[in-house]
Amino acid sequence: MKVPPCCSACILRQASPFSNRPKARDFTNKKGFRNKELTERGREKNRRKSSVRAKVEHAFLIIKRIFGFAKVSYRGLMKNGCWQSMAPDV
Repeated sequence: MKVPPCCSACILRQASPFSNRPKARDFTNKKGFRNKELTERGREKNRRKSSVRAKVEHAFLIIKRIFGFAKVSYRGLMKNGCWQSMAPDV
């Protein structure tokens, strides 16, 4: 039985992507606040998540560089040289 939301926080809680998926897990790092700092256990969990994220993202970086999926922006004189080399010979 759904209870109608009483405040904006309840509305956001109902709109959470985890609200209709009971087995879904949230793997984002938790944040400490001014009046409530992270516990040592919380810091360790964040460190472990960051370690895994760094290893996975490093692999994607290598793949993007090898297969050329990285975006490149040329600036200044280098940009002008690229345009000249790409222009058809007239």
